Amino acid sequence: MAAVSDHAVATWNTHAKGANLDAARAIVTQKNLALMALQEVRDDVLPGTPGTPIIVNRINPHSPPGANPTTSTVDQSAWTVNGTTLYLYRIKHSDPSSQYRQSKDRSIAVISRRQMAAGDLRVVVPRKDRKNKLPFLALGVKYVDAWFYSIHATTEAPRRDNNADLLIEDISLAQESATDPHKNNWAALGDFNRLPVSKANTSPNEKPLKDNLALDPGEQIIHQTLVTYRSKRGAVISSAQLDYMFAQGATTAYKATRLNQGGSDHYPVAFSTTSVTPGACSVPPAPAAASGPRPKSTPARCPRTGTPRPTLPGTAATAPTSPRSPGPTSTTSPGNSASTSPAPEPRPTM
Repeated sequence: MAAVSDHAVATWNTHAKGANLDAARAIVTQKNLALMALQEVRDDVLPGTPGTPIIVNRINPHSPPGANPTTSTVDQSAWTVNGTTLYLYRIKHSDPSSQYRQSKDRSIAVISRRQMAAGDLRVVVPRKDRKNKLPFLALGVKYVDAWFYSIHATTEAPRRDNNADLLIEDISLAQESATDPHKNNWAALGDFNRLPVSKANTSPNEKPLKDNLALDPGEQIIHQTLVTYRSKRGAVISSAQLDYMFAQGATTAYKATRLNQGGSDHYPVAFSTTSVTPGACSVPPAPAAASGPRPKSTPARCPRTGTPRPTLPGTAATAPTSPRSPGPTSTTSPGNSASTSPAPEPRPTM
């Protein structure tokens, strides 16, 4: 049973813009989505009617046997607009006492049409990346008969050093150890900060996710052909496809579509077995009280037309491999776009 692809879902890195949360709500309702995974959500009070925070034991597949579990607090809120109620779930990364503390406004969240009980929530602790950077926790929700994880891989240059592949392995281990009857139906969607697949001119420094994982039966990386991240830092313009899905239990009819939504340095991506209209580009207003300081980058406004320039080649190097690595042989596949200005190695998104 391909339970994952029974549900139309989406992901979006909102760049910590307050107005983008309302834009995400509109996407869920207008596109008739089951849920939307969000990254870089603000730490502000959630819109709607707050519920009692839910305490969830973190799942760390690499904890020693008998270790005392640590917990995460999942904020929740019921958000009703024009008669439609959606449910928000969020874990913050800014708690000073947390061993996984990140800078503020780097929360992970999910907007869902269904209300979740405590048993429908999971928080998985991925490993640090290859430069020892702390991970973002992964927030999982059980939607009917499938688990969906909102994920945000670490930012590294080169991208091959981030924890995207380790994150997938750790979620897979968490699912395998679960007693849930639907544990084999799961997906991780979000900002992987890593290209999904190789193409002919992909720099060895990129090490796309598919080159670093040996896919088991029923597993697939679901992406489309357009860039999902575009940003300008000074004179450097970077763009790449970083937002997609890793799924176990999805049919080949489950396709990704980039949505024409501005206001962030990332574009939303939807996943469905039926056609999803990208829509006309809109940029939500940025209220002065909700915008706040952000990194020195200019977010994309609306998608550009035309074919992006390819990534400039970088220096060859042998990247570390994960336990599920298929080895040095990579699969060349069309459908990935990336471009930069003169710098040979674009700086990835935060």
